[in-house]
Amino acid sequence: MSGRESALERAGKVLFRWRALVGFAGFWLVFWFGNGTPLTCLAGLPLLLAGLALRWWAMGYIGPAARGREFGTPRYVGSGPYRWFKLNARAPAGHPLYSGNSLLVLGVLVALWPPVPLVVAVLALFLLEYWIVARAEQRSLLARFGPHPDRAVGFSARRALAEWSTWLVAGFAWSLCWVRVALGQVRG
Repeated sequence: MSGRESALERAGKVLFRWRALVGFAGFWLVFWFGNGTPLTCLAGLPLLLAGLALRWWAMGYIGPAARGREFGTPRYVGSGPYRWFKLNARAPAGHPLYSGNSLLVLGVLVALWPPVPLVVAVLALFLLEYWIVARAEQRSLLARFGPHPDRAVGFSARRALAEWSTWLVAGFAWSLCWVRVALGQVRG
């Protein structure tokens, strides 16, 4: 790879830096237009829990460096879930945190049950955003560490503790599903 950054890498860095704000805006649109019921709130819970579990597992390998505003990690991890959640079979390592995010987004969409055009728009924009971010991050890691990720990294519960804030946000989002149900009962 040349020393110059591609447009994809620049876009990926910007989207990575603002990923929380983009997710926040998407969540509020889904919340506002959602038509959740007690059944949809309960149906979304397994997806949310699976996403949280996958993110916790992945964070136990990569640690809190992944929570920053810039691509950064002390090593290119290729063990645990990073060995399995790849963009393609030839990729040296994967993106299980982003796969966990996908499950969280699906869980919120099921729980809040917005209109189908909004579901399609949210999913399309989420997939585009994270495809760009994952590609840019992978190029950044390859440039920094080379094509051979560290497969000797083991899971550490201490590193996984950095994931507490995602659990907090997901719990808050799921509780807002019940608020939305209550608001729907008042409106209906």
